[in-house]
Amino acid sequence: MKSPRYRPKDKLEKPFRQVLSLNAKINSLLELDPLLSLIMKTAEGVMRAKASSLMLLDERKNELVFRVASGNKGDHLKEKFRVKVGEGIAGWVAKTGKPVIVDNPRNDKRFAQRFDQATGFKTQALICVPLLSKGKKIGVLEAMNPIGRNTFSGKDLELFEAFAEQAAIAIDNSRLHKILLDQKVAEQELKIAREIQQRFLPRINPDDMPFDIFCYNRPARCVSGDFYDVQKTSSTSVSIILGDVSGKGIPAALYMVKLITDFRYLITHNLKTDILLSQLNRNLIADSYHGFFATALHLVYEHAAQAIRFTNAGHHSILIRRRQREKIISVASSKSIPLGISEEFCYTSESLSLEPGDLLFIYTDGLIESRNPSGEEYSIERLARILEADYASATDCGDKVLEDLNRFGKNADPHDDLTFIAIRIK
Repeated sequence: MKSPRYRPKDKLEKPFRQVLSLNAKINSLLELDPLLSLIMKTAEGVMRAKASSLMLLDERKNELVFRVASGNKGDHLKEKFRVKVGEGIAGWVAKTGKPVIVDNPRNDKRFAQRFDQATGFKTQALICVPLLSKGKKIGVLEAMNPIGRNTFSGKDLELFEAFAEQAAIAIDNSRLHKILLDQKVAEQELKIAREIQQRFLPRINPDDMPFDIFCYNRPARCVSGDFYDVQKTSSTSVSIILGDVSGKGIPAALYMVKLITDFRYLITHNLKTDILLSQLNRNLIADSYHGFFATALHLVYEHAAQAIRFTNAGHHSILIRRRQREKIISVASSKSIPLGISEEFCYTSESLSLEPGDLLFIYTDGLIESRNPSGEEYSIERLARILEADYASATDCGDKVLEDLNRFGKNADPHDDLTFIAIRIK
């Protein structure tokens, strides 16, 4: 004999037809709270009960949480009481996954009287079934005190299970919808964050610079912890900073915004590079960005003197290709530490004379540590070989580096933010 839930429609009993007619409405709701309220209202109507409750499983704490409770005292239970799995009749159903009818709960050793005592409600009979979705327990559904009769019947249990099965599917669908909606919101927020961050990076007019310049930034994720800025501080001088914040994602991006904001304020005071980074370092420590630090390289180009003055805060050295030489020179600076670590550290500055045609190249470790599908790193040696050519412009140099990097990486996903700046002296 077929189960009643699969009987031909014209032979179904009225309660089953009622459940089927309500299923479409239940499954059309995607917001969880209205859905739970509708399930409870429907459960009471189908079971002809004075009160009902729906508890969802908190897997992390192994507890049932009253999400919806109806009847005169229902508001006293909603979200205020939790039931340990195994406690009370509801807890027993959640633990065993078995449905149950209890005619006289006070004579049942599983019954937890604290809920009746807290609400003043007197449970005379109850029916409780598990909420199962794809075989996984997600909660329990209860109906209490049938109207016009003393107890619930076997047919009631069969009906209630059929209803609970559809209710569990609807709840699972609602949760999935929320997850997807949250992901969509998060993706949109990240997109906005990226747009905001990109606006912090400078818009450079090459014709307005006393040198030829090419800048490139590629986040490993939606936003970047790498940063750079290029600001003209007089008709003949330009201040440049490039750095790398520890970590990735939104926290690193926020730290990067803080760095650039402070940097742009400090360069208006015409501070020397060592003094500027020392002040930037103190600002970061004073603002207590726990666990974050940043390497940075700050240099100021003076066109009249054809020279740069620079300070290194734990960053990679400047690479320079002299017009009159065929090999790359690594401009090593005094040993230093990143920004945001020690308030007492004193940064020092160095000078470097330049000639027309000289090429300067500064970068973050996302470049030389880029990996191909085999796990091999790009390396500074490979970068140096690319920079040895005599490029007609900084753009030609930058394009060649990117071309070689893409050839090496073979479209592998980036594992770190990547930024570099190429400068060719006019």
